[in-house]
Amino acid sequence: MSTTPGQDTVSVSEYNVTFKDDVTTLSLTTSVNVQDKLSFLDSLLLLSDDQRELSDVIQEKISLVAVAISLPLTFCNVIVFLQKDMRNATSLYVVGLSIAQLLYLIRHVIEYTLRAALPDSRNNFWYWSYMYYYVYFGMVAKRGSHVVTCLVSMERLYAVFRPLHIKDFFLSKRPFLCLVSAYLVAGVLHVYTLVKFSVQAVSGSKAGKTVYNIQLSSMYKRHQESYDALGLAAKGILTFMALPVQLVLNVLTIWALRRHNMATKRVQSSASEEAKIQKERQLTVTILATTVSYLILTLPWALHALFHSIFTEYWELGKYGNIHVVIGDFGANLTYVSCGVDFACFYGLSSNFRRTFFKLFGIQRVKKWLGVKDSESQNNPRKDFESTDMTEL
Repeated sequence: MSTTPGQDTVSVSEYNVTFKDDVTTLSLTTSVNVQDKLSFLDSLLLLSDDQRELSDVIQEKISLVAVAISLPLTFCNVIVFLQKDMRNATSLYVVGLSIAQLLYLIRHVIEYTLRAALPDSRNNFWYWSYMYYYVYFGMVAKRGSHVVTCLVSMERLYAVFRPLHIKDFFLSKRPFLCLVSAYLVAGVLHVYTLVKFSVQAVSGSKAGKTVYNIQLSSMYKRHQESYDALGLAAKGILTFMALPVQLVLNVLTIWALRRHNMATKRVQSSASEEAKIQKERQLTVTILATTVSYLILTLPWALHALFHSIFTEYWELGKYGNIHVVIGDFGANLTYVSCGVDFACFYGLSSNFRRTFFKLFGIQRVKKWLGVKDSESQNNPRKDFESTDMTEL
């Protein structure tokens, strides 16, 4: 596709299928000319092919760095929260989210490896066979995580309002059931992607070799309206509804924490009650920080998917095709970064997470060997009240 600012013609030529997780672009075999005078908005949004190619190179390097950093950090989240000291209902949700993030990151590593290892990978059968499942599991992991994030925020909001009854709350009593149900619903809603496409040998050959690509399946062509409706439902429920709900829950949690803080200042509590209050508050603040950062970093990608659904020219072969690809890559990179940001939030706000992390990886022994004293325990004689944030509720 070539779009050059200052020209009246936008030319679209032959393209292969391109997957960008939430957005799937099919190949075209004909050229489309769009005659239109460039408006001020067009001059801002229309990018040349050279600008797009430069962005592709830069953002691919950024994605590799983001995945290389986020992958081990996300793995650390899973290992730490599986430890006995960290086990509770909230930590199970965190483990589920972290495993989904791991799968989301690993699939990108495999895709990059296949492109580097297979000769002429863009026309290779095995490459496209992997991409066939790449999109499905990516959508399930990412959009299912939107719902799970809402569930853990709801559980924490209830803990602020009724801390003494949190164990009786359904989300706390059956975290595994809720977690599995969320991803199962996401998996069912996205089955249409497996039915919609199939790996096929395209007409003609290249240098005597059969060329493969992903094409629309015959079943999809017979029931196109039904599968499109299912795809719209998946995107609407798991993205366009889940993220606003997440925003509302975060606002309510902040308000509840402020209200709860003012109420506890007027009431004298025993040492055990104060410890429980501090435990609930620190856990809630930690989860709140992770969900807010997750929401902020996911928002550009969600807006990208929303614009793709609303504006007919905002797709890879449309008038704003180049900027569509650039913003899509940018949103995907922010999604990779969000996986590593979770570790930073847990490490910075949860003293029990830090202590378990140090113990698990032998950092505490190294500190003792070097003669470094633990500043937290030295400077805070009431450490028991600040280190129970991730213990059992």
